[in-house]
Amino acid sequence: MSALFRIPGPLGNYLVFTKLNKGGMADVYLGQPMGTPERWVAIKVLLSKLSERRKFIQMFDSEGKLGMLFNHPNIVRTWDVGQLEVEGNTLHYLAMDYVHGRDLGAVGRYFRNNQGARMPVNQALYVAREVLSGLAYAHDLEDDTGQPLHLVNRDVSPANVMISFDGHVRLIDFGIAQATMDFRSQIGSIRGKLSYMSPEQVRGLPVDARSDLFSLSVVLYQLLTGVEPFAGEGEFEQMEKIRAVDPTPPSQLNHHVTPGLEAIIMKGLSKAPAERFYDAREMMEAVEAEQAEVGATYGKEEMGRFMATAFKSDIELLQARVSKARAILSEMNGAWGTGAEAERLTSDLFDISVDLDTNGGAVPQTGDPTVVLGRSGAIEPVMIPSGVVPPTVAAPQQPSVEPPVRIDTPPRPSLLQEQPLNPGPVPEPEPLVFKPIPSPQSEPEPESNKKGFLLAVLLVVLMVVVVIVWGKLAT
Repeated sequence: MSALFRIPGPLGNYLVFTKLNKGGMADVYLGQPMGTPERWVAIKVLLSKLSERRKFIQMFDSEGKLGMLFNHPNIVRTWDVGQLEVEGNTLHYLAMDYVHGRDLGAVGRYFRNNQGARMPVNQALYVAREVLSGLAYAHDLEDDTGQPLHLVNRDVSPANVMISFDGHVRLIDFGIAQATMDFRSQIGSIRGKLSYMSPEQVRGLPVDARSDLFSLSVVLYQLLTGVEPFAGEGEFEQMEKIRAVDPTPPSQLNHHVTPGLEAIIMKGLSKAPAERFYDAREMMEAVEAEQAEVGATYGKEEMGRFMATAFKSDIELLQARVSKARAILSEMNGAWGTGAEAERLTSDLFDISVDLDTNGGAVPQTGDPTVVLGRSGAIEPVMIPSGVVPPTVAAPQQPSVEPPVRIDTPPRPSLLQEQPLNPGPVPEPEPLVFKPIPSPQSEPEPESNKKGFLLAVLLVVLMVVVVIVWGKLAT
């Protein structure tokens, strides 16, 4: 095995059951604190190849310390940050909340795979309200001295919004967040997912909390229309659209989108930060007002019923995987030895991978995980050990779930018809435009330069003459 510690087996104050995910910076495992079998946590371990590089250790520790500041029901929280010596190697780890559910990207695919359906308006309003509640808390976060951190997530996207099977919405992955503590990002760098970046973010300019509001508006647009507002043939075209092109109003792609919700989304998608909502709380108030306007009573219970119905087969498959893992762990009988039998059993545990068939044959695309963890890194299928499922969400017999909205998406018009250029001024500086530098032969020398050169030559000649005459007079 490539791991430096036995899986399953003890790791410091935790009992690790199985590997859940592998990212570019860390591996994620599922475990329990010793002596608390009712509590599950995700344990993130820095990759061994990065554990000797101070820069990555500092980034990893900073991420953990930032996560420990959070204490909000709509944000995944980090509970422990530390390091361990294992067989002469230093392991850096984080222990954080474990979320049992699917990310918003998987929910969006469920609707798209359901004969072109779109997320209902009341459900989208509920998700938006919960995400904004978490963002408002993070944006207003202060340090121990009462100084604002000016925290910006910088990566609000469907993959980073988790919905548990009981309907709870939580933000994950503040790993690239920008704050005034040790979490600053270099100005000029571009981080995050391009499709959800703000105009100032794609330019590499400094960003504030209003950048997250732009990203969330992109997410809502995509959930309600099934298309990206700034889709392009390549990254350059997409960046140009984000920077200078207005998207098609969502109501033209989905007539169920109310005027109030469309106004919220389009304001959030304003190119200039000053034209967006002042902060997440103002946008959340607008969402709540729209909920009242349309009479939406959608909440956690309704979302839980939807998740239990939409992903019923996923839950059943997860429970089957758990049963198999439980049998393997029972056979091991708690012996974390190094013999061949223990090695075989551990290998069997790694074979318990989740390969879900969502919505009657619509397999999730792009390797989307069945269970997504906070700050888990790359998106891959996961493995579920014994007892992984927190209190099981039983699928109701006849759930009361609003039927998805089905629409026929019209053919995409041409670029100029679909997204006319924004005639209004944009207060940010224009991006640098690189022009070829003309060669000296291709551009005539200015007349003033010629005169200056001749004058310099005359002065030199005059000085030479003066020196010669002075020498003769001296002799």
